[in-house]
Amino acid sequence: MATPENGALEVELRMSTVQRIAISLVLIPTGLLAGLQTMMLMGMLPAIARMPLTTYAGAWQALDHFMAFRMPILVNATFLLYLIAIVCFARYKNRRMFWSLLGCLTLLIADTVFTVTQQLPINRAVQALDLAQLADPGRVQQLRDATIQHFHLRGWLSICAFLWLVFAVVFLLDQHKSVPHEEQKNETSM
Repeated sequence: MATPENGALEVELRMSTVQRIAISLVLIPTGLLAGLQTMMLMGMLPAIARMPLTTYAGAWQALDHFMAFRMPILVNATFLLYLIAIVCFARYKNRRMFWSLLGCLTLLIADTVFTVTQQLPINRAVQALDLAQLADPGRVQQLRDATIQHFHLRGWLSICAFLWLVFAVVFLLDQHKSVPHEEQKNETSM
């Protein structure tokens, strides 16, 4: 029979399912962003540091050409999914996931603001270079060095956001699994 307690439990379980879906959807783009940044830290940045300046400029022009269209879509979708997840956890009794989501979102916002204010001007400067004739190799070297420095910071912001979110999910799920068992014990002992 459906009792008021069973109805409340059903609503709580449905909300839990919505929360799990929301957090799963947030983990995907956060992991993709962290993966892209890990690839940059492990392979691309060391390779870029060793490239001749003309090769760097050409490679960065090509990479930026394709990423300039795709990254805003990925980042905006990620922000939207974070907002949905934050709303899903806003009334959750355990506030740790809510605050973790806000913290991770803050790291990703910091990465985005840094990108827009610091890296995009460099990308535009590299796009304006004439590869057939690099007029100022010292300037190109500065652009490359700044790009490498910026991606070190951006990489760690994205990776930290992903790790924070993974640990929050793991500990939340662990806590979520242990709570029903304790409630069941309390109900049977009464």
